[in-house]
Amino acid sequence: MNLFRGMLEIPLDEPLEFRLMSITVQGATALVNTQIFHQGEPLEYGAKHELDAWVLIDGQWWNDVPPGTEGGVN
Repeated sequence: MNLFRGMLEIPLDEPLEFRLMSITVQGATALVNTQIFHQGEPLEYGAKHELDAWVLIDGQWWNDVPPGTEGGVN
């Protein structure tokens, strides 16, 4: 996160806000869209609609699950 702050020239003592923008669930997988805000304004740092994939495994949601993991996306 410090590298990210450095690239955008945001001081370490200034807060960032992470907002959940949308969730799309299909079975045991979900796509989550979040946005980072600084001083009430959305940060422009690359892909505008970056999605994070989550997988439901044994009743708990996980992200960054390797392909082929039980309940994971192949």
